Amino acid sequence: MQIEVLTEKLTNGKQSAFIDYGEEAISVDIGDGRDMQRVHYRVADIEKLPKEQRKHYRKMKRLYALKQLERHEKMTAAEHEAAMKERVRKRFEEAQKNLNKKEV
Repeated sequence: MQIEVLTEKLTNGKQSAFIDYGEEAISVDIGDGRDMQRVHYRVADIEKLPKEQRKHYRKMKRLYALKQLERHEKMTAAEHEAAMKERVRKRFEEAQKNLNKKEV
């Protein structure tokens, strides 16, 4: 099966992809192009680029790099619930502090 992807610029500035699966075709909204540019920075082969452009691409790769997920130890349901309650409690305190700052 051959998959063809055609992109077209829409009038509202967003892009969509028309994906042809042979018997079935779908249209998918892919945003305004910035997401595609971020992906391009992540996967680009910069070895053949001029020095200044390589520097720029390295900077963009660091900026748009995918964050590594933290590895958590396995928890029981009760431990997970307690951890979530603690996280919500801390976030609530932080929100209260910010609200009090705005009132002053």
